[in-house]
Amino acid sequence: MGLLIGLGAGILLRPDPDPVAAVRDLSADLDGAAGLLEVAQVEYEESVSGSRVTSPREYRGARAALSRSRNRFGDARPALEALSDPAAEAIDAGYDRTQALMEEPAPPARVAAALRRLARLLALTP
Repeated sequence: MGLLIGLGAGILLRPDPDPVAAVRDLSADLDGAAGLLEVAQVEYEESVSGSRVTSPREYRGARAALSRSRNRFGDARPALEALSDPAAEAIDAGYDRTQALMEEPAPPARVAAALRRLARLLALTP
């Protein structure tokens, strides 16, 4: 499915479409965004115990990694939105939910589950 989205994005967004480049660009942005979620999870697990921040530095790092991930997704969002607005909206909602959990702060297991769901959305898999 990711390949089809990349091909479609290339066709929709480029006057002389290069499907291989379109797939590569979209895939790189989505993979980069997902990779940053892993960083956010590690930092969050190291910074929160129960619902209490125990390491403010790592806590800020976790939230910053989530923000960088969302910015990286922002690079891919126009192409994804052109092909599947519901998928783009679901990813936005996933970022909103995860950010809200981190701000509580929620227990690490709840945040980890939200981050895994978000990573699956970025992979465009159920």
